[in-house]
Amino acid sequence: MEQKQNGRKVNLIALDMDGTLLSDDKTLSAKNKRVLNQAINKGIIIVPATGRPMAGMPKEILKNEDIKYAICSNGAAVVNLREDKVLYSCYLKQEIVIQIIEALRPLDPILDIFAEGRIFTEHRNIKRLNEFLIPDNMIPYIYDTRTCVDDILDLVKVDKLHIEKVNLFFQNLNMRSHVEMKLKSISEVSITSSLNNNLEVNHKNANKGFALRRLAGHLGLYMEEVMACGDSNNDIEMLNAAGLAIAMENGTDAIKCAADAVTLLNEESGVAVAIEKYALLDT
Repeated sequence: MEQKQNGRKVNLIALDMDGTLLSDDKTLSAKNKRVLNQAINKGIIIVPATGRPMAGMPKEILKNEDIKYAICSNGAAVVNLREDKVLYSCYLKQEIVIQIIEALRPLDPILDIFAEGRIFTEHRNIKRLNEFLIPDNMIPYIYDTRTCVDDILDLVKVDKLHIEKVNLFFQNLNMRSHVEMKLKSISEVSITSSLNNNLEVNHKNANKGFALRRLAGHLGLYMEEVMACGDSNNDIEMLNAAGLAIAMENGTDAIKCAADAVTLLNEESGVAVAIEKYALLDT
């Protein structure tokens, strides 16, 4: 596929986290870490772009003073990490989230609410993770990032939360398909996924691509100066928006179709390989 960048220098790199920048054990490889630092030293802005909320970002990212901005919860929030400030937001309406929770209660999926940069779930969900099709490498992340409540519906009804995303896990793929059809009848939401067994519900205008455009505009950059890397379907809009779109070898077929090039697996530090090839050519 012909590259969209048109020879313009890469000044911003947007990186999905899980399955892209992070290895399967949810850590940064030594090579990815080294090459990110090289890019930062060259003046390139590194932007994590993730389905995670701010509090779910890897600690190495949150503590790195040279990484200032992040796109969180699939683009529902663009955050200045150093100032703990939301620059752009696209939240779900309270009544829509209540409608989703009430509609899905009979099916009883695991339902998480991403709000205020955190993840809320019911206590009982933590006790039944092994009943759902959740990859083993996700379990420690879920334990570390969930704030447990007794009743998620009560939380949404009582507290005036800025709700970024509703995340759902299912016990089987037939249930996932059934729920996806139900949710598609709600006109104000968009539905995507980052795992085989989950669905992620955002405001219809919240996606990584739109958020990336807003951040680039805030920073005075053209999209031709932006490179993006991703592996899952929730990265497609981001790759479509970027001047240079890179898919991971472990990515979905859809993400590869949206890309200008395919790099190595996340387990092979494919992000570092792509940055070296396309953004550090003259170093």
